[in-house]
Amino acid sequence: MQYNDTTNKTGILQECESWLFGSDYGAITGNTNRLATFTRLANSALDEIITEIQTYDGRWEFDDTNYTDLPIATATLVDGQQDYKLDVSHIRITGVDILGSDGNYYPLKPKDMQDIRKYGKGQALTEYEETDGKPLYYDLLADSIFLYPAPAAASVTLAAGIKVYFQRAGEAFATTDTTKIPGIPSLFHENIVIKACRRFAKQNSMTEKARELDAEDQRLTGKMKEHYSTRHEEKYPRLAANVTDTR
Repeated sequence: MQYNDTTNKTGILQECESWLFGSDYGAITGNTNRLATFTRLANSALDEIITEIQTYDGRWEFDDTNYTDLPIATATLVDGQQDYKLDVSHIRITGVDILGSDGNYYPLKPKDMQDIRKYGKGQALTEYEETDGKPLYYDLLADSIFLYPAPAAASVTLAAGIKVYFQRAGEAFATTDTTKIPGIPSLFHENIVIKACRRFAKQNSMTEKARELDAEDQRLTGKMKEHYSTRHEEKYPRLAANVTDTR
């Protein structure tokens, strides 16, 4: 479902017009303020849906298909520097690798500062793994990754020395978008419509319509949860070669 289809009336905004304004096409797309409002509401709905997907998803990690790169970032390590700032789009870190002096990446183990305080025999954070070397652990604090110990140039490769695997927010709509399609499965494009309309209805005292949209949102969210909770039931998918008998 594309974002805005004023010709065929099959877009997300046209569905919103159907739900709220009785197919009064143009009630949103022909009104500058409403178009801006519904673009904001659609982006909020997309964020909510992606957060739900990431909660329900198992080993098959979701990413918005509108992105042209993978959710993997590398950065240069600095000799003796312990903390590295995260990109604001990284809403969930799923793994951190460090490039060793042998040219191979190896994974770090997550460790929370509360664990260090609780199980570190009263050790202060500044004293934990205080000798620079080959990092073994990482901790997430605010918008930074802390490495323990801090990297030493002799023990790691500094260039592209840290690799972060992450999940991110969806790629947002703009008021000028027309043919852009949400980067989630088409099965759940309707969820954006319902969530955006529900919020508008509540903000504008459309009580009966809001109640109807609440029920529809629960139904669609349930279907989405079932889909993402079961789509990767086998831990290791089995791939079989297609063998043709030429005898």
